[in-house]
Formats: sequence, C-alpha cells, structure tokens
Amino acid sequence: MRLDQPFGRLRIEVDVDEIVDEVDRLDPSCWRPHPEGHVGNDALPIVSANGSTDDDSVDGDMLPTAVLQLLPSIVPVLAVLDAPIGRTRMMRIVPGGEATAHVDLNRYWWDRHRVHIPLRTDPSVEFRCGEARVHMPTGSAWVFDTWRKHNVINPSSSERIHLVIDTV
Repeated sequence: MRLDQPFGRLRIEVDVDEIVDEVDRLDPSCWRPHPEGHVGNDALPIVSANGSTDDDSVDGDMLPTAVLQLLPSIVPVLAVLDAPIGRTRMMRIVPGGEATAHVDLNRYWWDRHRVHIPLRTDPSVEFRCGEARVHMPTGSAWVFDTWRKHNVINPSSSERIHLVIDTV
C-alpha cells in the first residue's frame, strides 16, 4: 500500500522469546526457499492460500498451515493486530545475505500492508525503503511503503528472522 512515509512503526511491542524458542525447535525441513528465488532467503509459511505450505500465491482462502500448530505463541500476535490476516510467513536471511531489491506493485498491494516483526536480528541489519534506512529492533512492529524499492541487508554473522504478516 502506498504510504506518505517509507516506514511506519506501530504501537505494538512483542515479547519474542517464546516465539523464537518455538521456531528453534522446528524441523529445518519446515523452511522453504524464498518463493521468488532470493538467494540466501527462506520462508516458513504460517497462513497461506488454502493452508498449503507449498502455495505462496495470494489467491484463495487464507488459512493456517500445519506449522501454526507448532507455533502457538504467534496466535496472540496475530490477534493483537485486530485486522484480517492474510499470507503470513517467517522470512529468514542468512548471515551476510540480503533480500533482492524490488517493488511490490501488483493488485494485491493496492489495499494491503505488510507488517514486519523482527524475531531475531542484529543492530547492523538494515531495512531499506526508497532512500530511507532503518534498523527494526527485536519485538517492534513496522509497516512500509511496498510501492517503493525496498531491500534488507544482513551484514551480521547471524541469521535475521522476521514474522511477516499481510493484512488490510
């Protein structure tokens, strides 16, 4: 969705410790390569089209995947948004990796926001949107202008994981 500012910080703070513990207990096979092929990026589908862990489309009923049963501490986070929940994933970037810079302009983004909640990050991780740069601290919640070119740079020696929730 087009925003007046590149970034907006929501008035939500999330205690991520329990979520991170649950994520760390997951079988590594739950993670999927990034749906758009970003090298060094993985996705963990939580809510998806028809509840499928293999369908990253935005068409169809958005339903919980089986993974959500393994991550019960995410449910209150989704509820606090008090909004319809669309495609929801964990997005992971390897140490030294980045998301490929891109713009989201298709019809899906005309009336949707993408909420980012950092679960595991490092102060050196930088989210770029247009000319703006920000570090999103662990447990904070953010939206950004998906119509501007955006990217995430992870120069650290640890993985970066965000809970990413699409909503209206």
